[in-house]
Amino acid sequence: MIDVARLILENFTTLCLAIGLGIIISTNQNLDKKTNRSFVAFVAIVLVLVFADITDSYLAGLTEPSVLRYITSAIGYTLRPASMVIFISILTRRKRTNVAIWIPIVILAVIAFTSYFTHIMFWFSPNNYFMRGPFGYLSHIVSAAYLLTLVIMTIKMHRHLTSGEIFTVVYIAVICVIATVAESKLAGYKFLVSGAMITSCALYYVVLYIETYRRDPLTGLMNRKSFYIDANRMRNKSIAVISIDMNGLKEINDNFGHSAGDMALQNMGNAMFVNGGEGFLAYRVGGDEFMALGKGKTAEACQAYIDEMRTALAKDDIMASFGCAIYNSGDNFDDICNLADVLMYKDKKQYNHRRSNRT
Repeated sequence: MIDVARLILENFTTLCLAIGLGIIISTNQNLDKKTNRSFVAFVAIVLVLVFADITDSYLAGLTEPSVLRYITSAIGYTLRPASMVIFISILTRRKRTNVAIWIPIVILAVIAFTSYFTHIMFWFSPNNYFMRGPFGYLSHIVSAAYLLTLVIMTIKMHRHLTSGEIFTVVYIAVICVIATVAESKLAGYKFLVSGAMITSCALYYVVLYIETYRRDPLTGLMNRKSFYIDANRMRNKSIAVISIDMNGLKEINDNFGHSAGDMALQNMGNAMFVNGGEGFLAYRVGGDEFMALGKGKTAEACQAYIDEMRTALAKDDIMASFGCAIYNSGDNFDDICNLADVLMYKDKKQYNHRRSNRT
């Protein structure tokens, strides 16, 4: 007979970390609501997995299989890949998650929970030995596909992510693969995956929490402090400095209220985050003031970025003025920023002139 107390003690660290992390996430409002909900969902998945694994280990010590063991095994097969979907939703937190990404999980759940009748994924012998069915590794394949998707999306989004978040995602992928292989192939290592999952979750949460001190809370873009930190880091190279000022924010606030103004700023930030040119970093440095830095970018690349931004902003009926200047090693960076501001105000003056002519 398996000692239940020993099973709980083997998962003591994982349980303590999951419960503590869940409390911290639930009481902390530094991250946006969608991201917080995703982390809470992930912690809940880990807790369910731990108790399902404990129950399954206890039932494995019985002489005959039971319906409950089929259920706990199906839970494990379903929730492990589901946790990878949660990580994907956290990575793409600025976009709406496509519900189609959950379709493989739904199919997997149906196959897993009907294995009691079909034995298609797993079954238990009369002596209660675990046996894999024809689709016995389907959960592993789906998990691997989600992990690969997570890594590919990280590569595609690398210009919008900090080095800390990129490292964290790669680290998560590596330790989850190692834990899954070890748990599958090595006897006596039943609870490695749940431990790796909650460790990954805690690390990702800490990284994003630290980032809140470098990001503007309204738009999600990097803040003024980050602008100067990143600029100082790039100073040994040429830097394209783009000054951006949103047009008409005061009128939006006066006519429609500050909530409408906040929404316009969020749309502005989202356009800069999603549609910004390759290699440009975006910042909100003031009320309606934004900046972009492009390491090693030319004036032509700046203009392409500006054209792309104008097109993206027009979709939300937002207008902005732009000014670009190129910093070279040895220049005074503040002077280059001032030059970009001068060119931006020149563009704004032309915008106001065109608008006055239309009226």
